[in-house]
Amino acid sequence: MTFGIMSEEVARASRHLSGLHIPVFAVLESQMGDPVLSHWIGPDGVVAGTALGRVSAYLFDYPVTPKSNSSSASADQSWQDLSSPNNSESANADSTPSNGDNTQTRSSANDSPKKTGSDDRSSAPPDGAYIIGVADGGSDTDSEYDSDGGGGRFRQFTSMCVAIMSYIRCGGSGTSKTNVSEVLPGRYTVFASFSHEAVRAVFIDSRLLYCLIGTSAIAVYDIDKYALKNEYRLSLSRNAGYKQITFSGSKILVDCMRGSTILDPVSKTQISSTHRVYPSNVLDFNGSEMMCYYRNINKYFVQVVTLDSDTTKKVLFSIAMPKSVYLVTHGKFWGRNRMVVVADMLTISVFNYRKMTVPVAKRRLRVDVVALCGGFRDFLAVLTKDSMLNLLHGRTLETFLQIPLYPATFELGWPYTLVNYDNVVSFTSDEGVYCLKLPRKVLSARTHNL
Repeated sequence: MTFGIMSEEVARASRHLSGLHIPVFAVLESQMGDPVLSHWIGPDGVVAGTALGRVSAYLFDYPVTPKSNSSSASADQSWQDLSSPNNSESANADSTPSNGDNTQTRSSANDSPKKTGSDDRSSAPPDGAYIIGVADGGSDTDSEYDSDGGGGRFRQFTSMCVAIMSYIRCGGSGTSKTNVSEVLPGRYTVFASFSHEAVRAVFIDSRLLYCLIGTSAIAVYDIDKYALKNEYRLSLSRNAGYKQITFSGSKILVDCMRGSTILDPVSKTQISSTHRVYPSNVLDFNGSEMMCYYRNINKYFVQVVTLDSDTTKKVLFSIAMPKSVYLVTHGKFWGRNRMVVVADMLTISVFNYRKMTVPVAKRRLRVDVVALCGGFRDFLAVLTKDSMLNLLHGRTLETFLQIPLYPATFELGWPYTLVNYDNVVSFTSDEGVYCLKLPRKVLSARTHNL
């Protein structure tokens, strides 16, 4: 009976949203053989890092100043400050780490703006934490794109280029004819064009863009000056032969057979954990907890492990998957208490991992799942291989809205991502990075929580 009531609720929501057209925009291009490996969205824009070291961004014209991340972790190894550029020429010449990484950047931009809060930030660490001081290597070079000069024309030109690219990719009559700048005003920017190592993590904090280059260095760009600000060498010898890298907020997880290391480039700290029950693969990371799975005697187990060194109980959740499961393909934290597990790319199970090991919701789709987003409280966003964004009811996992994403395709099998900031959703595809903005009408069609 309960399921029937919820089905009626979903039917009402579907009728309410019937005929709704949501435009989809291509904002960052992806080259053949250079897939996007790191992807982030926030109040400042959308950023992507690729396998060949390219770092590009679509920066919003009216960013919301993000709150400073005050969390910090105990550091067990130091970070070495590499030579910092003093002008646009030295940015290219001196930003190369000693291992041969050749991250390139364009010339610096704007007149020196007021320094952001992160430039001189010296937040007090907790007891036992070790903060590594780094010299300021910012560039004060004047820009040819000054706001009193050609800044407005440059932003208009880049926005127009993105709009034309989106229009052409849609065949002139595809997903949308609306100009991207009308929905998401911004500009396209390339911060680095090549590196010998892949860009494994990207995010913006206090108008600074942080990029993890392989496991050897952190590059920091000032998005207002359009210049390389600093570059730090990492000491991750214990993580040699790493298996996976993922990130959440300003925390970057580097996982290997001998344990895990959490990096925080903003506070310049890192903490290592040697806990490992079995060799496992990481499904998701929320800043302090890791969702992983491992195989033991022809059976899959999914666990949630805390990476807090002060916690004695490391395994917070453990569940054995049915023997019929061939592979656990996706996992995602959903809010503070829920987690989503996808088996064999089709079967979605939702767990309240802090209370029980029995699924609170389960559904099998007809099309392969390629990415999940747990950033919405009342519904789950699921990206499927047929170029559809499916919004699933928060309790029954019934679909109440499908958004076509053509011309985006998902045939090459890259590790696709689906992220959101407020009502702006961004996803990666074979062609690159796309964005869409969910109308308030969708968010107001509220469904019950678990």
